[in-house]
Amino acid sequence: MWSEIAIWQEQLNQRPDLSAKTIALYTQDARRFATWLQQEHPGLKATEVTSTDAKTYRDHLLAKRYAPTTINRALISLMLFFDTIEGTNPFRNLT
Repeated sequence: MWSEIAIWQEQLNQRPDLSAKTIALYTQDARRFATWLQQEHPGLKATEVTSTDAKTYRDHLLAKRYAPTTINRALISLMLFFDTIEGTNPFRNLT
């Protein structure tokens, strides 16, 4: 998943509507998820992430007591990231 995140970051850098800070936060959110995923499901590929994984990660962030705005941004970042991955976006329609 790390190479997909690097490619996504390059794509974000081409967008004039995003600030450097926003890009840094988006990619930080994706890296944090990738680290968590590697611990929970070693070897799982980005294309194999399910909506159950997305819900479990959301619950993990809630349990860690991140601020609601931080959690919302992370989920939006991951939704945008997974839009670039082939297959179903597990973060779409996450409640």
